[in-house]
Amino acid sequence: MLASLTTLTLLALASASPLKRTTTTTSPALSRAKAYNLQVQLLDPSKDLTPSIAGHYIGTAHVGAGQNIAIIGSATDAGAAPFYTNGTSDAAASDVLNDLGTSFPWGINVLAKDASDATYPGEHGVSVNVGGGSLGVGVVRQGGGNDAGSVVLGGPAPGGWAACERFVGYTRSNMTVVRYVYEGESAPADCVGISFRPLCAALPDLPAGSEWTHEFVQEVDCVVPAQ
Repeated sequence: MLASLTTLTLLALASASPLKRTTTTTSPALSRAKAYNLQVQLLDPSKDLTPSIAGHYIGTAHVGAGQNIAIIGSATDAGAAPFYTNGTSDAAASDVLNDLGTSFPWGINVLAKDASDATYPGEHGVSVNVGGGSLGVGVVRQGGGNDAGSVVLGGPAPGGWAACERFVGYTRSNMTVVRYVYEGESAPADCVGISFRPLCAALPDLPAGSEWTHEFVQEVDCVVPAQ
């Protein structure tokens, strides 16, 4: 269930991405916490979807037993279950999970570079499924920065995140889904490049009698939310 986050992976995540951030903004303060909400930051503020997704949060949409697709949710995190980094005490292995208000974990999973969405060939879907997450996904510092703009959710390999309006067969509706664009690939023209900023949050207790545990939840760098 747990996936190793090696030094090479972290270095790779800090390398060049096919989705480039073109502008920077004044960043709030950094802190550390055991949980975080993942907020959308546009890589290029001039390129957005309609309606805007700037400042919205990653969410989930149920598509089967133990399966959710990652979507762009609302502009408020009120009542949202936060994500957390779970791993061994020496941080040799970790993955990004969310309890989703249940008594068991749901991990962020990214389709491998050699796999793609059945409906949209060439696109690498992102899911939040019951169990562990994908190798390499985690909160990282990029570009050697020491401010809030440098702390992001890193992917499983060099590349970047994108948001796309897509028809989801299970829900029979259009949704703003999350994709991963690996290095050397190009995001579809109708998608926008994004990053996910981890905003510090409190980790709720698990329900009484849960067979899951928060014993190995790690503190990570995160951004202090604006008041």
